[in-house]
Amino acid sequence: MRRQAAWGVLPTVAVAALLMALGSTPGRAQTAPPAAPGSAGAVPLRFVACPVYRDTVNARKSGCWLVTDPATGLRYDLQQAPTKPQLGQAVLVEAAVPATPQADVCGGIVLAPVRASVLAEACPATVIPAEGYPGKMFVLPGSVMTPNHLPQPQPQPPYVTQRFTIEFDFNDDYLRYQHAEVLLQAAVRLATRGRATRIHVTGHATTASATVSGRTLTEEPTLARARAEMVAEALVRLGWPRDQMVVRWGDNATPSADASPALAEASRRRVEVEVVVP
Repeated sequence: MRRQAAWGVLPTVAVAALLMALGSTPGRAQTAPPAAPGSAGAVPLRFVACPVYRDTVNARKSGCWLVTDPATGLRYDLQQAPTKPQLGQAVLVEAAVPATPQADVCGGIVLAPVRASVLAEACPATVIPAEGYPGKMFVLPGSVMTPNHLPQPQPQPPYVTQRFTIEFDFNDDYLRYQHAEVLLQAAVRLATRGRATRIHVTGHATTASATVSGRTLTEEPTLARARAEMVAEALVRLGWPRDQMVVRWGDNATPSADASPALAEASRRRVEVEVVVP
């Protein structure tokens, strides 16, 4: 289900023209949009844009992904997104502008929290130079798989029924690296140690149409099942029997109760894994 883009030859574009397209020039500060009345300070955003890659240190992992909101012309930094864009493919950006701005190391307003979903729509593949911006070196996320040669974390008693939420990008059933496997492994360990009677797997998709940046976005109707089956297969590979699972799916789930307001729509694209401990 995941759409992989073909990377073409990068076009040579004048820096000045690129910066005009991005909506800013070096050294000119951008101002984040004001917070909505009654909000806690974070400004929610949802738009479609063509990503631009800023090559800060010769293609090492400190480069920056930048997008420009077509409605405002403001340029944003996607460094906090758990999945990254692809050159030449439009992205759906779902995010918030934090109340307290982060340091501008890439030439854009840093979004947090933020999700970036690669779309099937093609757009110009553009790379720009560092232009004095240092970028941000890659840092492992806070929750990652423990290497097999090290002692593995185990759940501690008392063991109780627990729900794990697996997130998905728009129109995708791909299990996100360093997210899904961490949670699913924790679910199987709890089920094993807690002698769970069942694991309930429930897939969700957003099949109701939404208009974003002039585009009509709708998830495929088969995605809820595909996501649930993908998670069930992963649980089997981690050692949990399929006949001790209940696998189901449905469309247009309500937003997750744990999601931030900025990611309420994104949270509807999920699979819930409930480990039932007696």
